[in-house]
Amino acid sequence: MTLSVCFLVKNKAQRLEHSLGSIKGFADEIIVVDTGSTDSTKTVALQAGAKVIAHKWHDDYADAKNAALAVASGSWILFLKAGETLAEVDKEKILKKMQQKDVAGYVLERRMYTSNKDHMRFIASTGTYDEERGYAGYLIFPVLSLFRNMDGVQFEGKVFEDVKDSIFRKKKGIKVTDIITHYVDVEEHDHKKQQERIERYAKICQKAMKDDPQNPQYPYELGHIYKVQGNFEKAIPLFLKTKELGKYKQPEAELGDIYFRQGKMLEALDLYEEALRKYPAYIPTYLQLGIIYTKRKRFKDAVEVYKKALERDPKNQVAYQNLSATLLQAQNIMGAMKILDLAYKETKLEKFKTILEDLKNKLEKNEKIKNLLKEGKTEEAGQLLKNDVAQNPESILALTNLGAFYFGQKQYEKVVDLLSPVLEKNTSTANHILNMYNNVATAYTHLDDTKSAIKVLKQALKLNPPNQEFFEKRIEEIKEK
Repeated sequence: MTLSVCFLVKNKAQRLEHSLGSIKGFADEIIVVDTGSTDSTKTVALQAGAKVIAHKWHDDYADAKNAALAVASGSWILFLKAGETLAEVDKEKILKKMQQKDVAGYVLERRMYTSNKDHMRFIASTGTYDEERGYAGYLIFPVLSLFRNMDGVQFEGKVFEDVKDSIFRKKKGIKVTDIITHYVDVEEHDHKKQQERIERYAKICQKAMKDDPQNPQYPYELGHIYKVQGNFEKAIPLFLKTKELGKYKQPEAELGDIYFRQGKMLEALDLYEEALRKYPAYIPTYLQLGIIYTKRKRFKDAVEVYKKALERDPKNQVAYQNLSATLLQAQNIMGAMKILDLAYKETKLEKFKTILEDLKNKLEKNEKIKNLLKEGKTEEAGQLLKNDVAQNPESILALTNLGAFYFGQKQYEKVVDLLSPVLEKNTSTANHILNMYNNVATAYTHLDDTKSAIKVLKQALKLNPPNQEFFEKRIEEIKEK
């Protein structure tokens, strides 16, 4: 069994050199398809012993990659990005996979290293590979990059191209592996380069839609580009068109995202639920559904979908974060603490350990305050809560706790004075914030100031909250009284 390692490049000299150093002595053949480099890419490739194919760019990634397959002599193909590398342990795994006779293609895990811990799919580095050094973690992208060199097996799709369909047409098998490749997107923070890439993809999709109007791939990918840019007016009809044309990725989830951002929660909910029925393996749908369920106080449903997400992706930091927050809103503090503990063990992210320790400290403090109130030491309890606000003036929890204390003491003017400044600069529709609007309005009613109470509730309505009906009903109740 022999292996041809292939690359598609243009002006990627430094990154290509990095990749070629990684596969030196491993590949039986190296093929570099160059679409018009003006830097030293060609020289770097030739010095590494690669076969360089000059290929005119036709706005078609599959066409360019197939130029490599046309000249490859290896019995297997490994197609890598410039900058993508392999560790020795994974080279050995690849050679073993090539010996299996019943498989035509393998999905590898491309790790894209980043220090952006806020990304939905971020996984913290554990030091398993030397390639992790210098980065907080990585994102995983499954890629069908290792496949047999067979007649009829070729890349398809002008953008987001792969060989999957051509392998399936030959009734051959594809398997998922734990083989890892390593990649760093050096243009991650180069907004100009990113914009150029987006515009290039959009141009290809627009042309492809005219040439192949029945293919759902192109309206979907173009819709996704518009969605990323925030151009929902153009994105929506493209995703609807994708749904009409046939099964391709998750147009329902994409539409759900758009309606969610527009505050159309019921429309988003219907689409996410439809997406989950059709594509139960797509993790982002679980996460978005959980957010909507929580906003609508369907805590049991939210907990269920977050747990299902974690069954499929045990290291998903967003699922842990949202699940613990939902349990806290549902007053299941012990459940939230268990999830935070599990999250730290699975992801190794310090933030979960910090949140857990902070929660434990708050519980101890709250228990102390409860005991003081039971003993009739109201002044001491109030002082502890005031100290908490003084130490954490931006903490919504500290403000809410002190507000609840004032409310319990029937000190309604203090409730208003404490919480009103928070609401004046608020733009959030989080449940605990919306509860604050209701609490301030209720305090005003106790002060016989119905005009101010209604004003606060109308202020909440301007945010288009998911529980809009509740605030409308409260306004009517206050008017009647």
